[in-house]
Amino acid sequence: EQFIQLEAIGQDGYIGQGERVTKDSVITNVKPLLVYDSIVVNPSKTLTIEEGVVFYMKKDASLRVHGTLKAKGTIEAPIIFRTSRFDNIEGNIPYNNAPGQWDGVYFYSDSYNNLLENVQVRSATKGLTFFSSGVQLKKADLINSVVHNTSEYGIKTSGNRIDAYNCIFTNSKGYLLALYGGEYTFLHCTI
Repeated sequence: EQFIQLEAIGQDGYIGQGERVTKDSVITNVKPLLVYDSIVVNPSKTLTIEEGVVFYMKKDASLRVHGTLKAKGTIEAPIIFRTSRFDNIEGNIPYNNAPGQWDGVYFYSDSYNNLLENVQVRSATKGLTFFSSGVQLKKADLINSVVHNTSEYGIKTSGNRIDAYNCIFTNSKGYLLALYGGEYTFLHCTI
């Protein structure tokens, strides 16, 4: 005879697999989202994420924004992007504290006027990637947001206008910030 103790964790949530935002849409804090591959926001469409929404990202999952992202959490109920794994890598070290557990969030050249307020991006490979758009229009505002535990970089941007206020960018195996030309403001940020 042999006894094996198994532990299973379950949570009711929505499953996203190859989701595409084709009209202005809102994600509310009813249930968390389990994302298997990617969520794509089409050009000229806006995805609004309300406070307290949690995204559990599977390996290589990503959020790809061609339109606009309006993610407005609160201090009490931030918007969280994290790994879908709840177990430990080793001992008492959870996967949520390990970098490289999911891909990242991408803002493409046709994406402007994005807002990430009280948003946490944790344990990604590439935290936030902003592809070149020029400085005529603002690419993004980051307010009270956290990018933590990335394996390649925290933020990578080229030729954009981005303002960050009261944010925390920490713990990257690669670089925390890679700024290649553009206009950037980092006020009261911890880097």
